[in-house]
Amino acid sequence: MFRTFAWLALFALYFLTLTCSQSAKKPLPTQSNKSLVPQDLNTLLEAFALDSAMQAGLVGLSVREASSQKEVVGYQAGKMFNLASCQKAITTATALALLGADFTFKTELQQDKHGNIYLKGYGDPTLASRILGASVPTMDQLMQTFVQQIKEAGITQIKGGIIADETAWDYDVMPSHWIWSDMGNYYGAPAYALNVADNTYELSFRPTQVGKLATLIGTQPKLPNLQFVNEVHTAEAGTGDQASIAGGSYDAIRYVSGTIPLDFQTFTIKGAMPDPPYYLAWYLTKALRANGIAVKQEPTTTRQMALSGQKNEQIRQNIYTHYSPPLRLICSYINLYSVNLFAEAVLKQIGAAFPTNKPDNTPLRAGIGAVKAFWEKRGIQKNSFYMLDGSGLAVNNGITLSQMSLLLCEAQKLNTAQIFYNTLPVSGISGTMKNVGAGTKLHNNLRAKTGGMSQVSAYSGYFKGVSGKEYTFCLAANRYTGKGAYIQQKLTDILENAVSQL
Repeated sequence: MFRTFAWLALFALYFLTLTCSQSAKKPLPTQSNKSLVPQDLNTLLEAFALDSAMQAGLVGLSVREASSQKEVVGYQAGKMFNLASCQKAITTATALALLGADFTFKTELQQDKHGNIYLKGYGDPTLASRILGASVPTMDQLMQTFVQQIKEAGITQIKGGIIADETAWDYDVMPSHWIWSDMGNYYGAPAYALNVADNTYELSFRPTQVGKLATLIGTQPKLPNLQFVNEVHTAEAGTGDQASIAGGSYDAIRYVSGTIPLDFQTFTIKGAMPDPPYYLAWYLTKALRANGIAVKQEPTTTRQMALSGQKNEQIRQNIYTHYSPPLRLICSYINLYSVNLFAEAVLKQIGAAFPTNKPDNTPLRAGIGAVKAFWEKRGIQKNSFYMLDGSGLAVNNGITLSQMSLLLCEAQKLNTAQIFYNTLPVSGISGTMKNVGAGTKLHNNLRAKTGGMSQVSAYSGYFKGVSGKEYTFCLAANRYTGKGAYIQQKLTDILENAVSQL
Protein backbone atom coordinates (compact mmCIF):
# COMPACT_ATOMS: atom_id res chain seq x y z
CA MET A 1 0.00 0.00 0.00
CA PHE A 2 2.89 2.32 0.77
CA ARG A 3 4.30 1.68 -2.72
CA THR A 4 0.91 2.48 -4.29
CA PHE A 5 0.75 5.76 -2.35
CA ALA A 6 4.33 6.62 -3.35
CA TRP A 7 3.62 6.00 -7.02
CA LEU A 8 0.49 8.14 -6.79
CA ALA A 9 2.49 10.93 -5.11
CA LEU A 10 5.19 10.74 -7.79
CA PHE A 11 2.55 10.81 -10.54
CA ALA A 12 0.87 13.88 -8.94
CA LEU A 13 4.23 15.63 -8.63
CA TYR A 14 5.04 14.85 -12.30
CA PHE A 15 1.64 16.12 -13.44
CA LEU A 16 2.04 19.33 -11.40
CA THR A 17 5.55 19.89 -12.83
CA LEU A 18 4.30 19.30 -16.39
CA THR A 19 1.41 21.73 -15.88
CA CYS A 20 3.69 24.44 -14.48
CA SER A 21 6.16 23.88 -17.27
CA GLN A 22 3.45 24.26 -19.91
CA SER A 23 2.13 27.36 -18.15
CA ALA A 24 5.59 28.89 -18.10
CA LYS A 25 5.82 28.43 -21.86
CA LYS A 26 2.70 30.52 -22.40
CA PRO A 27 3.44 34.23 -22.91
CA LEU A 28 2.48 36.36 -19.94
CA PRO A 29 -0.44 38.72 -20.62
CA THR A 30 0.78 42.14 -21.66
CA GLN A 31 -0.89 45.52 -21.34
CA SER A 32 -1.61 46.24 -24.97
CA ASN A 33 -3.59 49.13 -26.41
CA LYS A 34 -6.77 47.18 -25.67
CA SER A 35 -8.74 48.42 -22.68
CA LEU A 36 -8.06 46.69 -19.39
CA VAL A 37 -10.67 44.65 -17.60
CA PRO A 38 -12.24 46.47 -14.65
CA GLN A 39 -10.08 46.38 -11.55
CA ASP A 40 -9.62 48.42 -8.40
CA LEU A 41 -8.70 51.93 -9.50
CA ASN A 42 -6.11 52.43 -6.80
CA THR A 43 -4.43 49.17 -7.80
CA LEU A 44 -4.43 50.22 -11.44
CA LEU A 45 -3.03 53.66 -10.59
CA GLU A 46 -0.35 52.20 -8.35
CA ALA A 47 0.68 49.78 -11.09
CA PHE A 48 0.88 52.64 -13.57
CA ALA A 49 2.94 54.68 -11.11
CA LEU A 50 5.49 51.81 -11.09
CA ASP A 51 5.61 51.69 -14.89
CA SER A 52 9.09 52.45 -16.19
CA ALA A 53 7.70 55.48 -18.03
CA MET A 54 6.29 56.91 -14.77
CA GLN A 55 8.88 56.00 -12.15
CA ALA A 56 10.35 59.51 -12.13
CA GLY A 57 6.99 61.15 -12.84
CA LEU A 58 3.67 61.71 -11.15
CA VAL A 59 0.19 60.39 -11.93
CA GLY A 60 -3.01 61.25 -10.13
CA LEU A 61 -6.79 61.06 -10.30
CA SER A 62 -9.69 62.77 -8.57
CA VAL A 63 -13.30 61.72 -9.16
CA ARG A 64 -16.31 63.33 -7.48
CA GLU A 65 -20.03 62.68 -7.51
CA ALA A 66 -21.32 65.73 -9.33
CA SER A 67 -24.41 66.13 -7.13
CA SER A 68 -22.89 65.64 -3.67
CA GLN A 69 -19.36 66.80 -4.62
CA LYS A 70 -18.02 63.88 -2.58
CA GLU A 71 -14.59 62.77 -3.76
CA VAL A 72 -14.97 59.03 -4.37
CA VAL A 73 -11.50 58.49 -5.86
CA GLY A 74 -8.45 60.44 -4.78
CA TYR A 75 -5.04 59.22 -5.86
CA GLN A 76 -2.32 61.88 -5.50
CA ALA A 77 -5.28 64.24 -5.77
CA GLY A 78 -3.79 66.79 -3.38
CA LYS A 79 -0.68 67.26 -5.52
CA MET A 80 -0.44 70.23 -7.87
CA PHE A 81 -0.21 69.20 -11.52
CA ASN A 82 0.33 71.08 -14.75
CA LEU A 83 -2.83 70.31 -16.74
CA ALA A 84 -1.74 72.14 -19.92
CA SER A 85 -4.80 72.95 -22.07
CA CYS A 86 -7.26 71.77 -19.41
CA GLN A 87 -6.71 75.35 -18.24
CA LYS A 88 -9.04 76.35 -21.08
CA ALA A 89 -11.97 74.70 -19.31
CA ILE A 90 -11.43 77.05 -16.37
CA THR A 91 -11.10 80.09 -18.63
CA THR A 92 -14.21 79.33 -20.69
CA ALA A 93 -16.42 78.37 -17.74
CA THR A 94 -15.50 81.65 -16.05
CA ALA A 95 -15.91 83.76 -19.18
CA LEU A 96 -19.37 82.39 -19.95
CA ALA A 97 -20.47 83.13 -16.38
CA LEU A 98 -18.93 86.61 -16.09
CA LEU A 99 -19.31 87.97 -19.63
CA GLY A 100 -22.40 86.05 -20.71
CA ALA A 101 -22.78 83.51 -23.49
CA ASP A 102 -24.04 86.17 -25.90
CA PHE A 103 -21.15 88.58 -25.36
CA THR A 104 -19.52 89.80 -28.57
CA PHE A 105 -16.16 91.46 -29.19
CA LYS A 106 -16.18 94.62 -31.29
CA THR A 107 -13.85 96.40 -33.71
CA GLU A 108 -14.51 100.01 -34.69
CA LEU A 109 -13.71 101.91 -37.86
CA GLN A 110 -13.17 105.59 -36.97
CA GLN A 111 -12.00 108.85 -38.53
CA ASP A 112 -10.47 112.01 -37.04
CA LYS A 113 -10.39 115.64 -38.19
CA HIS A 114 -6.87 115.23 -39.59
CA GLY A 115 -7.99 112.77 -42.23
CA ASN A 116 -6.79 109.58 -40.52
CA ILE A 117 -8.78 106.35 -40.43
CA TYR A 118 -8.45 104.23 -37.29
CA LEU A 119 -9.01 100.54 -36.78
CA LYS A 120 -9.83 100.49 -33.08
CA GLY A 121 -9.46 97.01 -31.62
CA TYR A 122 -10.97 95.54 -28.48
CA GLY A 123 -9.38 92.13 -28.64
CA ASP A 124 -11.65 90.26 -31.09
CA PRO A 125 -9.72 87.06 -31.90
CA THR A 126 -12.10 86.07 -34.70
CA LEU A 127 -11.40 88.74 -37.35
CA ALA A 128 -11.00 86.82 -40.63
CA SER A 129 -10.36 83.65 -38.62
CA ARG A 130 -9.66 80.62 -40.76
CA ILE A 131 -10.39 78.40 -37.76
CA LEU A 132 -14.00 79.60 -37.66
CA GLY A 133 -14.38 79.24 -41.43
CA ALA A 134 -17.76 80.31 -42.79
CA SER A 135 -18.85 81.63 -39.38
CA VAL A 136 -16.92 84.86 -40.04
CA PRO A 137 -16.02 86.93 -43.14
CA THR A 138 -12.76 86.13 -44.91
CA MET A 139 -9.98 88.69 -44.97
CA ASP A 140 -11.03 90.03 -48.37
CA GLN A 141 -14.70 90.10 -47.42
CA LEU A 142 -13.86 92.00 -44.24
CA MET A 143 -11.76 94.52 -46.16
CA GLN A 144 -14.53 95.03 -48.70
CA THR A 145 -16.93 95.80 -45.84
CA PHE A 146 -14.50 98.33 -44.40
CA VAL A 147 -13.93 99.94 -47.82
CA GLN A 148 -17.68 100.13 -48.46
CA GLN A 149 -18.33 101.71 -45.06
CA ILE A 150 -15.62 104.32 -45.71
CA LYS A 151 -17.19 105.14 -49.08
CA GLU A 152 -20.66 105.39 -47.54
CA ALA A 153 -19.25 107.87 -45.02
CA GLY A 154 -18.53 110.13 -48.00
CA ILE A 155 -14.76 109.69 -47.84
CA THR A 156 -13.21 109.73 -51.32
CA GLN A 157 -9.59 110.17 -50.26
CA ILE A 158 -7.66 109.76 -47.05
CA LYS A 159 -5.43 112.75 -46.38
CA GLY A 160 -3.73 110.98 -43.50
CA GLY A 161 -3.24 107.23 -43.15
CA ILE A 162 -4.64 104.03 -41.69
CA ILE A 163 -3.78 103.68 -38.00
CA ALA A 164 -4.22 100.45 -36.05
CA ASP A 165 -5.30 101.50 -32.56
CA GLU A 166 -4.10 98.97 -29.98
CA THR A 167 -4.63 101.13 -26.91
CA ALA A 168 -7.59 99.17 -25.50
CA TRP A 169 -5.08 96.60 -24.21
CA ASP A 170 -1.42 96.91 -23.27
CA TYR A 171 1.34 96.46 -25.83
CA ASP A 172 3.17 93.82 -23.80
CA VAL A 173 1.11 90.99 -25.26
CA MET A 174 3.18 87.89 -24.44
CA PRO A 175 2.42 86.13 -21.13
CA SER A 176 5.63 86.28 -19.12
CA HIS A 177 5.80 82.54 -18.43
CA TRP A 178 5.61 81.33 -22.04
CA ILE A 179 8.85 79.75 -23.20
CA TRP A 180 10.99 80.86 -26.13
CA SER A 181 10.61 77.62 -28.09
CA ASP A 182 6.81 78.20 -28.29
CA MET A 183 7.03 81.83 -29.34
CA GLY A 184 7.05 82.30 -33.09
CA ASN A 185 5.11 79.09 -33.75
CA TYR A 186 1.41 79.34 -34.61
CA TYR A 187 0.23 77.90 -31.30
CA GLY A 188 2.30 80.54 -29.48
CA ALA A 189 0.49 83.48 -31.09
CA PRO A 190 -0.50 85.87 -28.27
CA ALA A 191 -3.65 87.99 -28.15
CA TYR A 192 -3.37 91.64 -29.22
CA ALA A 193 -6.01 94.35 -29.05
CA LEU A 194 -6.22 93.83 -32.84
CA ASN A 195 -5.99 90.25 -34.08
CA VAL A 196 -6.43 89.00 -37.63
CA ALA A 197 -6.48 85.65 -39.46
CA ASP A 198 -5.72 83.80 -36.20
CA ASN A 199 -2.46 85.81 -36.02
CA THR A 200 -0.81 83.08 -38.10
CA TYR A 201 0.82 82.59 -41.49
CA GLU A 202 2.13 79.63 -43.48
CA LEU A 203 5.80 79.31 -44.35
CA SER A 204 6.72 77.03 -47.26
CA PHE A 205 9.95 75.18 -48.07
CA ARG A 206 11.23 73.05 -50.90
CA PRO A 207 13.21 69.97 -49.77
CA THR A 208 16.61 69.52 -51.42
CA GLN A 209 18.95 66.66 -50.47
CA VAL A 210 19.17 64.86 -47.15
CA GLY A 211 21.45 66.87 -44.88
CA LYS A 212 21.30 69.96 -47.08
CA LEU A 213 19.61 73.27 -46.33
CA ALA A 214 15.97 73.36 -47.48
CA THR A 215 14.96 76.16 -49.83
CA LEU A 216 12.69 78.76 -48.23
CA ILE A 217 9.90 79.71 -50.66
CA GLY A 218 7.91 82.34 -48.76
CA THR A 219 4.83 83.07 -46.67
CA GLN A 220 1.11 82.92 -47.27
CA PRO A 221 -0.27 85.49 -46.80
CA LYS A 222 2.52 87.86 -47.76
CA LEU A 223 3.71 89.76 -44.70
CA PRO A 224 5.42 93.14 -44.90
CA ASN A 225 8.89 93.72 -43.45
CA LEU A 226 9.36 90.12 -42.23
CA GLN A 227 12.74 88.42 -42.62
CA PHE A 228 13.82 84.83 -41.97
CA VAL A 229 17.09 83.30 -40.90
CA ASN A 230 16.73 79.84 -42.46
CA GLU A 231 18.49 76.92 -40.78
CA VAL A 232 15.98 74.24 -41.80
CA HIS A 233 17.57 71.12 -43.32
CA THR A 234 16.16 68.28 -45.38
CA ALA A 235 15.78 64.94 -43.57
CA GLU A 236 14.88 61.42 -44.72
CA ALA A 237 11.42 60.69 -46.08
CA GLY A 238 8.84 59.93 -43.44
CA THR A 239 10.48 61.96 -40.67
CA GLY A 240 7.62 64.47 -40.58
CA ASP A 241 7.56 68.06 -39.39
CA GLN A 242 10.54 68.72 -37.13
CA ALA A 243 10.87 72.43 -37.92
CA SER A 244 10.08 75.34 -35.62
CA ILE A 245 9.98 79.12 -35.81
CA ALA A 246 11.38 81.38 -33.09
CA GLY A 247 10.79 85.08 -32.57
CA GLY A 248 9.05 87.43 -30.18
CA SER A 249 6.17 89.85 -30.61
CA TYR A 250 6.87 92.79 -32.94
CA ASP A 251 10.20 91.20 -33.92
CA ALA A 252 10.59 91.42 -37.71
CA ILE A 253 13.25 88.69 -37.77
CA ARG A 254 12.31 85.03 -37.44
CA TYR A 255 14.72 82.14 -36.87
CA VAL A 256 13.66 78.86 -38.47
CA SER A 257 15.43 75.62 -37.55
CA GLY A 258 14.96 71.85 -37.52
CA THR A 259 14.16 69.54 -40.40
CA ILE A 260 11.48 68.82 -43.01
CA PRO A 261 11.01 65.46 -44.79
CA LEU A 262 12.29 64.69 -48.27
CA ASP A 263 9.04 63.13 -49.53
CA PHE A 264 7.21 66.39 -50.35
CA GLN A 265 7.47 68.73 -53.31
CA THR A 266 6.78 71.61 -50.92
CA PHE A 267 6.42 71.48 -47.15
CA THR A 268 4.54 74.05 -45.08
CA ILE A 269 4.71 74.97 -41.41
CA LYS A 270 2.79 77.66 -39.52
CA GLY A 271 4.08 80.64 -37.57
CA ALA A 272 2.82 83.49 -35.40
CA MET A 273 2.54 86.92 -37.02
CA PRO A 274 4.96 89.34 -35.37
CA ASP A 275 2.62 92.38 -35.55
CA PRO A 276 -1.01 91.61 -36.48
CA PRO A 277 -2.25 95.20 -35.88
CA TYR A 278 0.24 96.58 -38.38
CA TYR A 279 -0.60 93.84 -40.88
CA LEU A 280 -4.29 94.74 -40.64
CA ALA A 281 -3.58 98.46 -41.25
CA TRP A 282 -1.25 97.58 -44.15
CA TYR A 283 -3.84 95.28 -45.74
CA LEU A 284 -6.63 97.86 -45.45
CA THR A 285 -4.37 100.48 -47.04
CA LYS A 286 -3.82 98.13 -50.00
CA ALA A 287 -7.56 97.42 -50.27
CA LEU A 288 -8.47 101.11 -50.27
CA ARG A 289 -5.93 101.96 -52.95
CA ALA A 290 -7.09 99.01 -55.04
CA ASN A 291 -10.64 100.37 -54.84
CA GLY A 292 -9.74 103.85 -56.01
CA ILE A 293 -9.43 105.60 -52.62
CA ALA A 294 -6.09 107.40 -52.32
CA VAL A 295 -4.28 107.05 -48.99
CA LYS A 296 -1.62 109.71 -48.56
CA GLN A 297 0.42 108.27 -45.68
CA GLU A 298 1.74 104.78 -45.05
CA PRO A 299 0.05 102.61 -42.42
CA THR A 300 1.11 102.67 -38.80
CA THR A 301 -0.01 101.67 -35.31
CA THR A 302 -0.49 103.53 -32.04
CA ARG A 303 2.43 101.53 -30.62
CA GLN A 304 4.73 102.69 -33.42
CA MET A 305 3.50 106.25 -33.00
CA ALA A 306 4.21 106.15 -29.26
CA LEU A 307 7.75 104.90 -29.93
CA SER A 308 8.40 107.89 -32.20
CA GLY A 309 6.80 110.38 -29.83
CA GLN A 310 3.66 110.98 -31.90
CA LYS A 311 0.23 111.38 -30.36
CA ASN A 312 -2.95 109.99 -31.84
CA GLU A 313 -6.12 112.04 -31.97
CA GLN A 314 -8.63 111.00 -29.33
CA ILE A 315 -11.61 112.91 -30.75
CA ARG A 316 -12.99 110.68 -33.49
CA GLN A 317 -16.18 109.85 -35.31
CA ASN A 318 -17.29 106.24 -35.51
CA ILE A 319 -17.91 105.02 -39.06
CA TYR A 320 -18.70 101.36 -38.52
CA THR A 321 -18.66 98.70 -35.78
CA HIS A 322 -17.90 95.07 -36.58
CA TYR A 323 -18.99 92.38 -34.10
CA SER A 324 -17.64 88.90 -33.48
CA PRO A 325 -19.73 85.74 -33.21
CA PRO A 326 -21.14 85.18 -29.69
CA LEU A 327 -18.89 83.99 -26.90
CA ARG A 328 -20.66 80.62 -26.75
CA LEU A 329 -19.34 79.80 -30.24
CA ILE A 330 -15.85 81.09 -29.45
CA CYS A 331 -15.73 78.97 -26.28
CA SER A 332 -16.86 75.91 -28.24
CA TYR A 333 -13.87 76.28 -30.55
CA ILE A 334 -11.56 76.91 -27.60
CA ASN A 335 -12.50 73.62 -25.98
CA LEU A 336 -13.17 71.53 -29.07
CA TYR A 337 -9.94 72.40 -30.87
CA SER A 338 -7.82 73.87 -28.07
CA VAL A 339 -7.27 77.29 -29.68
CA ASN A 340 -4.70 79.13 -27.58
CA LEU A 341 -5.24 82.55 -29.17
CA PHE A 342 -8.98 82.51 -28.50
CA ALA A 343 -8.43 81.49 -24.87
CA GLU A 344 -5.92 84.27 -24.28
CA ALA A 345 -8.22 86.88 -25.82
CA VAL A 346 -11.14 85.69 -23.69
CA LEU A 347 -9.05 85.88 -20.50
CA LYS A 348 -7.90 89.41 -21.34
CA GLN A 349 -11.50 90.42 -22.04
CA ILE A 350 -12.43 89.24 -18.55
CA GLY A 351 -9.66 91.50 -17.25
CA ALA A 352 -10.88 94.41 -19.37
CA ALA A 353 -14.39 93.94 -17.99
CA PHE A 354 -13.20 93.54 -14.39
CA PRO A 355 -10.11 95.74 -14.00
CA THR A 356 -8.20 96.10 -10.76
CA ASN A 357 -6.87 99.22 -9.04
CA LYS A 358 -3.35 97.84 -8.85
CA PRO A 359 -0.55 99.97 -10.38
CA ASP A 360 0.55 97.11 -12.66
CA ASN A 361 -2.97 96.39 -13.86
CA THR A 362 -3.16 94.86 -17.35
CA PRO A 363 -5.99 92.90 -18.97
CA LEU A 364 -4.00 89.67 -18.48
CA ARG A 365 -3.24 90.25 -14.79
CA ALA A 366 -6.73 91.55 -14.10
CA GLY A 367 -8.21 88.58 -15.94
CA ILE A 368 -6.23 86.11 -13.88
CA GLY A 369 -7.24 87.92 -10.69
CA ALA A 370 -10.90 87.90 -11.66
CA VAL A 371 -10.84 84.18 -12.52
CA LYS A 372 -9.16 83.24 -9.24
CA ALA A 373 -11.51 85.45 -7.20
CA PHE A 374 -14.54 83.95 -8.96
CA TRP A 375 -13.59 80.39 -7.99
CA GLU A 376 -12.31 81.23 -4.52
CA LYS A 377 -15.83 82.45 -3.71
CA ARG A 378 -16.99 78.98 -4.74
CA GLY A 379 -14.62 77.06 -2.49
CA ILE A 380 -11.49 76.65 -4.62
CA GLN A 381 -8.45 77.04 -2.36
CA LYS A 382 -6.19 79.94 -3.24
CA ASN A 383 -2.98 78.03 -2.58
CA SER A 384 -4.06 75.07 -4.69
CA PHE A 385 -4.54 76.98 -7.93
CA TYR A 386 -1.73 78.79 -9.75
CA MET A 387 -2.76 80.54 -12.97
CA LEU A 388 -0.48 82.38 -15.39
CA ASP A 389 -2.45 82.45 -18.65
CA GLY A 390 -5.76 81.47 -20.20
CA SER A 391 -4.69 78.71 -22.56
CA GLY A 392 -2.42 76.53 -20.42
CA LEU A 393 0.71 77.17 -22.48
CA ALA A 394 2.61 78.53 -19.46
CA VAL A 395 4.70 75.70 -18.04
CA ASN A 396 4.26 76.88 -14.42
CA ASN A 397 0.46 76.72 -14.32
CA GLY A 398 -0.81 74.37 -11.65
CA ILE A 399 -3.88 73.13 -9.80
CA THR A 400 -4.48 70.11 -7.60
CA LEU A 401 -6.60 67.40 -9.16
CA SER A 402 -8.97 67.50 -6.20
CA GLN A 403 -9.59 71.22 -6.69
CA MET A 404 -10.08 70.80 -10.43
CA SER A 405 -12.75 68.13 -9.98
CA LEU A 406 -14.42 70.39 -7.38
CA LEU A 407 -14.29 73.35 -9.77
CA LEU A 408 -16.08 71.27 -12.40
CA CYS A 409 -18.78 70.43 -9.83
CA GLU A 410 -19.21 74.11 -9.05
CA ALA A 411 -19.37 74.93 -12.75
CA GLN A 412 -22.55 72.84 -12.94
CA LYS A 413 -24.25 75.25 -10.53
CA LEU A 414 -23.79 78.26 -12.79
CA ASN A 415 -26.52 79.70 -15.01
CA THR A 416 -24.32 78.91 -18.01
CA ALA A 417 -23.63 75.33 -16.89
CA GLN A 418 -25.27 73.60 -19.86
CA ILE A 419 -23.65 75.94 -22.36
CA PHE A 420 -20.22 75.25 -20.86
CA TYR A 421 -20.90 71.49 -20.74
CA ASN A 422 -21.81 71.52 -24.43
CA THR A 423 -18.50 73.17 -25.36
CA LEU A 424 -16.51 70.15 -24.18
CA PRO A 425 -15.55 67.55 -26.80
CA VAL A 426 -17.16 64.11 -26.55
CA SER A 427 -15.12 60.91 -26.34
CA GLY A 428 -15.06 59.08 -29.67
CA ILE A 429 -17.18 61.80 -31.30
CA SER A 430 -15.74 65.31 -31.52
CA GLY A 431 -12.79 67.67 -31.29
CA THR A 432 -9.65 66.61 -29.49
CA MET A 433 -11.56 63.68 -27.92
CA LYS A 434 -12.60 62.15 -31.25
CA ASN A 435 -9.99 59.40 -31.12
CA VAL A 436 -10.09 58.90 -27.34
CA GLY A 437 -12.08 55.91 -26.10
CA ALA A 438 -13.80 55.26 -29.41
CA GLY A 439 -15.67 51.93 -29.28
CA THR A 440 -15.28 51.63 -25.50
CA LYS A 441 -17.54 52.51 -22.57
CA LEU A 442 -16.21 56.06 -22.86
CA HIS A 443 -17.69 56.45 -26.35
CA ASN A 444 -20.32 59.22 -26.45
CA ASN A 445 -20.32 59.23 -22.66
CA LEU A 446 -17.31 61.14 -21.40
CA ARG A 447 -16.96 64.89 -22.07
CA ALA A 448 -13.55 66.34 -21.34
CA LYS A 449 -11.00 68.99 -22.10
CA THR A 450 -7.68 67.46 -23.05
CA GLY A 451 -4.30 68.81 -22.06
CA GLY A 452 -0.95 67.97 -23.59
CA MET A 453 2.55 69.38 -23.84
CA SER A 454 6.04 67.99 -23.30
CA GLN A 455 5.79 65.51 -20.39
CA VAL A 456 2.17 66.47 -19.66
CA SER A 457 -1.01 64.53 -20.47
CA ALA A 458 -4.32 65.34 -18.79
CA TYR A 459 -8.10 65.03 -19.03
CA SER A 460 -10.69 67.03 -17.08
CA GLY A 461 -14.43 66.73 -17.43
CA TYR A 462 -17.57 64.68 -16.83
CA PHE A 463 -18.81 61.13 -17.30
CA LYS A 464 -21.74 58.92 -16.33
CA GLY A 465 -20.84 55.75 -14.46
CA VAL A 466 -22.53 52.34 -14.77
CA SER A 467 -24.57 53.37 -11.72
CA GLY A 468 -26.14 56.14 -13.79
CA LYS A 469 -24.61 58.82 -11.60
CA GLU A 470 -22.80 61.84 -13.06
CA TYR A 471 -19.17 62.34 -12.03
CA THR A 472 -16.54 65.02 -12.48
CA PHE A 473 -12.93 64.01 -12.80
CA CYS A 474 -9.39 65.19 -13.37
CA LEU A 475 -6.70 62.72 -14.44
CA ALA A 476 -3.12 63.71 -15.20
CA ALA A 477 0.42 62.44 -15.71
CA ASN A 478 3.40 64.77 -15.41
CA ARG A 479 7.16 64.36 -15.89
CA TYR A 480 6.92 60.99 -17.59
CA THR A 481 9.39 59.51 -20.05
CA GLY A 482 8.66 57.72 -23.29
CA LYS A 483 6.05 58.41 -25.92
CA GLY A 484 2.96 60.46 -25.19
CA ALA A 485 0.71 58.03 -27.07
CA TYR A 486 1.62 55.25 -24.62
CA ILE A 487 0.80 57.45 -21.62
CA GLN A 488 -2.46 58.61 -23.16
CA GLN A 489 -3.57 55.04 -23.74
CA LYS A 490 -2.81 54.20 -20.11
CA LEU A 491 -4.87 57.18 -18.99
CA THR A 492 -7.70 56.10 -21.29
CA ASP A 493 -7.62 52.64 -19.69
CA ILE A 494 -7.90 54.24 -16.25
CA LEU A 495 -10.89 56.31 -17.33
CA GLU A 496 -12.61 53.27 -18.79
CA ASN A 497 -12.16 51.44 -15.53
CA ALA A 498 -13.56 54.44 -13.64
CA VAL A 499 -16.69 54.41 -15.81
CA SER A 500 -17.02 50.64 -15.35
CA GLN A 501 -16.78 50.73 -11.55
CA LEU A 502 -18.66 53.85 -10.46
